[in-house]
Amino acid sequence: MKKSELINKKIITGILSVAIITSLTACLPKELASSDQNYDILDTNSDDYLENNSLQNGIMQELDVPGEDFKLIIQYMSGVDSWNITSDKDLHMNILTKGLNSLDKEVYIDNIHIDTYLVSTQPLFNGIKQDTVDDHIHNSEMIGFPIDDTNSFYGINEIEGQNDEFIKGTFYAYQGTGGGNIVEKRRLESDYLSNGVWANKISGVVGLIIRDKKTGETRGVDVKTTLLVAVNNKIEYQKSDGTIVTYEYDKNGNRKEVSSRKRVK
Repeated sequence: MKKSELINKKIITGILSVAIITSLTACLPKELASSDQNYDILDTNSDDYLENNSLQNGIMQELDVPGEDFKLIIQYMSGVDSWNITSDKDLHMNILTKGLNSLDKEVYIDNIHIDTYLVSTQPLFNGIKQDTVDDHIHNSEMIGFPIDDTNSFYGINEIEGQNDEFIKGTFYAYQGTGGGNIVEKRRLESDYLSNGVWANKISGVVGLIIRDKKTGETRGVDVKTTLLVAVNNKIEYQKSDGTIVTYEYDKNGNRKEVSSRKRVK
């Protein structure tokens, strides 16, 4: 075999190898973010939500209390008219029991811990923590916040738009995309929407103290609660001619123009 033929065969073999690798790579499945579709969703973009007072349109959850015959009721309501990722916002919670008053027991809320995360269809942005909060009794005279079937605890979870921890978390997400000139900074609302962020995940634990009236015995139990709050998926842009264009983003980060108007001078 001539040397030139040997070289040509090696080149052909190399080309075939690259083609096979490229073909296999193209066939690899795309990694998806974990599905959060099974949770209750507070849709701040629905017509019913937008046309009525947001505090009157919420999500009611009836949760099991481990080892007990009563339920824990949590009503979630948005405290803002437009739920944006980068803006400060608050989520209202009304907590009480169902079926407790027929029992010889007292219930107190010892502690409420809530974490707020991004929900995205892109794995790099899904699950980034945005804020966290803890609430508990602020004096030594009470066991906790007392609740029953008629008396509730009303709390407000104030969620920061972009604190230091959140900015660092999204910085590493952008770094993972391989973009150039990456800096740790505040991002625009559209930056998150274009990367598939479509909701906030509210993941909470309500710590209860349950006291038996007859024996005086007490026990503690945690009740987990999870909620998704859909973010406002519309962004306004101003063109050079002064026209205001509104774009709507879908869950995959794609946008389409839904309206336009001339800016009023």
